[in-house]
Amino acid sequence: MKLLNYQKLMKHDPTYLGEIINQLGQIIKFYEHPIKGDESCIIAVLHLEETACYTEFFDLENFYTNSDYNPIFKDGKWLSAFEL
Repeated sequence: MKLLNYQKLMKHDPTYLGEIINQLGQIIKFYEHPIKGDESCIIAVLHLEETACYTEFFDLENFYTNSDYNPIFKDGKWLSAFEL
């Protein structure tokens, strides 16, 4: 997953779309790109670590409790749950 500049993203006040608690208990919040809107992949944010990345998805239907596609931040990297 491609990393984003967390501080820069949050300065643009992106539109909040929803959140999940992933398999590691992290609260991952999802946002729409502040400029490209729904023409860009959804952005996953972990506020506790001040990190953000693009997901590869354009909607939230793949993100739910225990989904293999849930974003996880581990060891300084963003992964999908199936990569653990």
